[in-house]
Amino acid sequence: MGAIDTAFRNGYQSDFEIKFQQNASRLQSTVTVRPQNVERDMYDRLGTVNVTRKSVRHGPTVLNDADHTRIAVLIDDYRPDALAFDSEDKLRMQLADPRNGYAKMQAMALGRQVDSVIIAAATGTTYTGKQGTAPETYSASTYGVAVDAVAPGAVAANSNLTIEKLIQAKSKFGVAESVMDGEELFFVLTQSQLDSLLRTTEVTNADYNAVKALVNGQVDTFMGFKFVRTQLLSKTSNTRTCLAYPKSGIILGMADQLTARMDERSDLNYTWQVWCQGTFGATRTWLEKVVSVACDESVA
Repeated sequence: MGAIDTAFRNGYQSDFEIKFQQNASRLQSTVTVRPQNVERDMYDRLGTVNVTRKSVRHGPTVLNDADHTRIAVLIDDYRPDALAFDSEDKLRMQLADPRNGYAKMQAMALGRQVDSVIIAAATGTTYTGKQGTAPETYSASTYGVAVDAVAPGAVAANSNLTIEKLIQAKSKFGVAESVMDGEELFFVLTQSQLDSLLRTTEVTNADYNAVKALVNGQVDTFMGFKFVRTQLLSKTSNTRTCLAYPKSGIILGMADQLTARMDERSDLNYTWQVWCQGTFGATRTWLEKVVSVACDESVA
């Protein structure tokens, strides 16, 4: 005879737990978003104008050409793998139906892809010229903060994110006059850099409380930067490339919004297909509007 526990019933919830992940774009709100329904969109740029002192009365007018340049935004299609769900699968799952979960997973993946495209555009190749085909490359040695950056007079040494690196990044925007008055500056980093800031400021205690509040999520602004954390930043060996820029520093072209469909496939025995697509692309607007900050994550 079997024990009574063989008759115990199992209960099942009707929804699914989705694995932990970045579940939306965190950087889309930090850049300039423009609608784009052509493969290549052009944006014209104007340089600066010289001023000369008037030295004689009734002198000739000085004519010059304005500095016109152009950048291109190219968009691409991005599609997560379509996910299939047979009708008989639902019978075996009782009340559970994963289709909404599938669509949510795909939307999350596309949100992360938006951020990856923005990150790549920040220090990637910008295309300029009349047709938007001439490459303009970013030089971290010119526009970025080095991994071994230290205060003047100190001995250079690799470090993770430090207060000094934030000072140098902020200084580059000031020297170049590349941020408009009142424009918000964003600093994109990973958890490693937040931890590093907390450790370095604990020694001096001057900024410790502010950074502690930043790490705990109580505030998101420090030293004039609004901090945005994502683990998607590129990393080579131990060096992570963090990014600082104003909203005007990067353009994100988007063709409509992300599209999702859920259809029965008659060609696959009426299997349900969950499908999602996004069409977008990004570019840096000016070299001086993006400051890369190299951080050695092997250094505490």
